[in-house]
Amino acid sequence: MAVIENPYLVAKPLDPMFSVGRKVRVVQAKISLNAGSANGDVVILAKGLPATARIHRIMLPKGTNALTGATISMGFYASGTNKVLDADAVVKSKSFATALANVDLVGDGVDDFDATKDIATLLGLNSGNVPAQGFDLCATIEAKGTATGDIELDICVEQD
Repeated sequence: MAVIENPYLVAKPLDPMFSVGRKVRVVQAKISLNAGSANGDVVILAKGLPATARIHRIMLPKGTNALTGATISMGFYASGTNKVLDADAVVKSKSFATALANVDLVGDGVDDFDATKDIATLLGLNSGNVPAQGFDLCATIEAKGTATGDIELDICVEQD
């Protein structure tokens, strides 16, 4: 019989998330697309996240409708200033016509995404250049098309 360690624990042996667990908070968010929505609009999904937080999951709750033609990216902005840090660090160019097949959107379309990294590490920031008010997780509408309706999200954030 082989005994195989959790690969996340092997990658980050000092992070209790991968051995005994940490607090995971859920932020419920909604992206509403209507006649006034336009390409380039930014929707704040979670506000004031600390540098040490990690986006654990972005889940589409059961019953979410596909919005044909809508494409979004998700990434980070400096909280309070709306300065873009990386608009597609978490999800890149996701079509919501196909999103329902994935359930969890974290890292979708992002080639170098690492699920074990906290926000600051993911963005390559050190303590000297972390925004004072934290980070906002935002969705950017890349292509609205003719889509109208709501995209409900449950965002699981791991933090102390």
